[in-house]
Amino acid sequence: MSNTPVVGQATTIRTSAAVASAPAGWYDIGFGRRRWFDGRGWTDHYAPMPTETVAASSRRHPADHGFHLIMTVMTLCAWLPVWALAVGWSAVRHAPRRMIRS
Repeated sequence: MSNTPVVGQATTIRTSAAVASAPAGWYDIGFGRRRWFDGRGWTDHYAPMPTETVAASSRRHPADHGFHLIMTVMTLCAWLPVWALAVGWSAVRHAPRRMIRS
């Protein structure tokens, strides 16, 4: 027998050399649950499996700041003609008008 926990173990084991040498701790028993092994036998303490927090965040791809910079510049440049037209139209509308006398 190995020292690894047995998935789905539901009976109390008291005198097994292989189990007695396993360290105390939470062991996966399947079905999204863990069971506490006290070093001598299985107890009646159960807990849900922990959710992935650190492992999931370490698998994410790092932010590509170069891509974000390029997209920002392209967006600003795409709006540049609109800004130019708005400023030009505003300047034409608010320019002082000269009276032409004949």
